[in-house]
Amino acid sequence: MIDTNKKILIVKDNQISIKAIKQLFKNEKYSIFSTQNHSKEIIDYALTLKPDLILMDIILDDRLSGFDVAMKIHKHNKQIKVVFWADQITKEIIDYALLADSYGYLLRPFDNNELLLHVKLLFLHTEERHKKPLSTNVILQHGYKFNTKLCRLFKKNIEIPLGKKLLRLIEILLKNKNISVSNEQLYTYLWGEPKSDATLRSLVYRIRNTVGYDMIENINGLGYKIKQI
Repeated sequence: MIDTNKKILIVKDNQISIKAIKQLFKNEKYSIFSTQNHSKEIIDYALTLKPDLILMDIILDDRLSGFDVAMKIHKHNKQIKVVFWADQITKEIIDYALLADSYGYLLRPFDNNELLLHVKLLFLHTEERHKKPLSTNVILQHGYKFNTKLCRLFKKNIEIPLGKKLLRLIEILLKNKNISVSNEQLYTYLWGEPKSDATLRSLVYRIRNTVGYDMIENINGLGYKIKQI
């Protein structure tokens, strides 16, 4: 169950867009606040309001970027999550987003359902992650277990030879137990930049080929989830 008692700060100058987003989240019972694209105002307001999430442009109306603002906010409060709006995604943007410790980006144009889903999944992922620490040995189907300390896959105490990317894919999916992880989040975690869906499918196929069953499943186009007992 997602806790809907969340505060979201929208950073935008366009009042029509703000009104539309507030209406979108109205039925979800989130508390929506807004401020303009000026770095000092954003920082001051965020540190006073302490929102759970900030939705913010990368390009602001003054000399600082959204990345700079996120880093300044996180110096005082690391619990505030930041998601950026973006018109395009480049390696430079990915690098800065990771440096700013953001929770991702939304590529414009996007529809309202995509925005709502992204926010709900973000809160669900973070809540599940903090409920219970991941066990050292996670039991999977068909006699497999994953050692989170070593980041290695075993069957009957025999290590299964998998490459680094394959093991990291299993690791991030296990950290988000019972929740699908989006392709975009997996790209960022594994490569630090956008990749084709075919590249990700190739990793999943290689794991299936090695272990002999569909350890990882695709969830209705939302992302991937690992099967556990």
